[in-house]
Amino acid sequence: MTRDEVTGLLSKDVPLRERVLWTMLYETAARADKLLLLDIPDLDTANRCSR
Repeated sequence: MTRDEVTGLLSKDVPLRERVLWTMLYETAARADKLLLLDIPDLDTANRCSR
């Protein structure tokens, strides 16, 4: 995908859960199955990372 396509996708009016998932997939290059296993306590929002 081009940067413009990604920007367009991330700017769509979708539920927060999907937007966070798409952003994390794009910014981390993590596998979707690993991201879907994360729970809220796994997220360190102050440092923008996960455990």
